[in-house]
Amino acid sequence: MNNVAIHAITMDSRHVKPGDLFIAVSGLTVDGRNYIEDAIDKGAVAVLCQSPLLTQLKNSAVPIIPIPHLNRLVGHIAARFFSEPSKNMPVIGITGTSGKTSTTHFIAQIASLCHHSCGIIGTLGVGFLDKLKPPETYCTTPNAIEIQDTLAQLGNKKADMVVMEVTSHALQQHRVEGVHFNTAIFTNLTRDHLDYHKNMEEYWLAKKTLFIEFQPKFSIINVDDEQGRQLIENKDLHQENRKVFAYSTYPEATKSANPNILYITTEALILDEKGIQAQIKTPWGEGTLSCPMIGRFNLSNLLAAVTALCLQGISLNNILEVMPLIRTVPGRMMRFGGKHHLPLVIVDYAHKPDALAEVLTALRAQCRGKLWCVFGCGGDRDRGKRPLMAKNVENMSDYYIMTQDNSRTEDPTQIFNEMLAGLKYPEKAIIEWDRKKAIHQAIMQAKSEDVVLIAGKGHEEYQMIGINKNPFSDQREVQEALKEKVEWIL
Repeated sequence: MNNVAIHAITMDSRHVKPGDLFIAVSGLTVDGRNYIEDAIDKGAVAVLCQSPLLTQLKNSAVPIIPIPHLNRLVGHIAARFFSEPSKNMPVIGITGTSGKTSTTHFIAQIASLCHHSCGIIGTLGVGFLDKLKPPETYCTTPNAIEIQDTLAQLGNKKADMVVMEVTSHALQQHRVEGVHFNTAIFTNLTRDHLDYHKNMEEYWLAKKTLFIEFQPKFSIINVDDEQGRQLIENKDLHQENRKVFAYSTYPEATKSANPNILYITTEALILDEKGIQAQIKTPWGEGTLSCPMIGRFNLSNLLAAVTALCLQGISLNNILEVMPLIRTVPGRMMRFGGKHHLPLVIVDYAHKPDALAEVLTALRAQCRGKLWCVFGCGGDRDRGKRPLMAKNVENMSDYYIMTQDNSRTEDPTQIFNEMLAGLKYPEKAIIEWDRKKAIHQAIMQAKSEDVVLIAGKGHEEYQMIGINKNPFSDQREVQEALKEKVEWIL
């Protein structure tokens, strides 16, 4: 076979250009092997095909090479094509049910404030903090080729490090194969994605592969989480040239008998409406952590960020010095109102039972009046979460309005019925299908000393109803409702 020059590689036949290599693999909904002829017609000069080839192409001058388990190799192929970008700069991978996006952005913010350049790959986009490019797909972790391409671009732009959200889907679908992770962070594990994973055990096994199979140099693990306490004892993490760091928001954190595990803990903790203040103890020294974030869960995310950045050579003193300057991550615990006789309104992405409970717990601690919650559940997703979310809201808030989230193609009536099944007193629930009306209703009825949580969509600028992606922003609706309330007060 003659050698051919490859200009670019892609798994999407629609993006093929003359001189490209087309990689045809079988996905969850689309089989790329059905589009080989289209790719060749558009100028592909070679095709790698997941074995077996579905149909024999006649008289093709283009080499078509069937390869067993090609989906597991795409990342390695792309890494070689882009000259192994993750070997040339530290890559920090973050996995867990909640906290990935916040921890990612805390790391990038602190690094920037300490005069280091940190690239981002995650839910809110790819690139650098001041110019994030929204992901082209709905995937938090892009496909294997996009990841390597993005890493190469960030390296060419002189990123000192890259922080990446790594989902269970990405791990199970081999999207991060070929990435050399310098550091891996585990935030927590709670129920999620059981519409995709068969059970919690499968979900957990997918998460663990980041630490076991990818063998990062540094593992940073939340031991306030039961799975985290199990993970730090895994012998695969304690091989030669690997180090394990455990972080906890409690001074009395239960420590392993393994002397090789290094701990990051806190004491003298103050959590209030001004934010977080705590004394932290780390392998790099001690100091005062002070920042304007709300909630113990954000302290946990910050401890992970501090540990990761210290491991990249940034001094603890410099990190703590800039900590008061960090800002809320878009769509995460964003504050509106709270002054001039207006209730405090929080917009947060919490869309899982435990995340919702954590946010409500944090807000209850600073609420002088009544705690309101406006929430819904996504359609075509894990249905088992719905009664659990409703139960947490009923137990932890004074008033709550059930509304639509992204119902997608599922009947909203079924979604509401499954939410209501989790309530002890379903007759007390307020149901308003129209999310805009629900937000306005809660804010208009709330008193100045009340707190209103708008949960579930956070940063999203759309609402999926049926197959339509309609423009919608919780943040924008909150601002409009508060403006309306000001006019009503005056």
